Amino acid sequence: MPPQPDSIAVDLALIKKDLSNIEPIYKQLVVALGSVTDISNNLQQVTAVQENRLSTIDKALERIDKSFDVLESRITDSLTTLSNRVTGLENWKWWIIGAAVATGIGGHLLESVKGILP
Repeated sequence: MPPQPDSIAVDLALIKKDLSNIEPIYKQLVVALGSVTDISNNLQQVTAVQENRLSTIDKALERIDKSFDVLESRITDSLTTLSNRVTGLENWKWWIIGAAVATGIGGHLLESVKGILP
């Protein structure tokens, strides 16, 4: 049986009512989509700035690392030189002590020989 004109009018009125209820939601969705797009663009800009900063920091850290390597090398060389100098001084000290002991023993022996000889 074909639909009655009254039921078609009722159905049409219900559809119009549903559409009028959906329209504000659709407008809010359009506004929200615009806001999400703006936020996405802002986040992309912030991300680009942060990546640039990270790149700058990485370059600075590489320079600092190279500086530390050079400084470590200089310190190691200085410590080696200082160690060699200290070793030389210790050897010189023991030579002087040995010479003093030898001179003391020689002097004592000379005194002993003088006492024996007339």
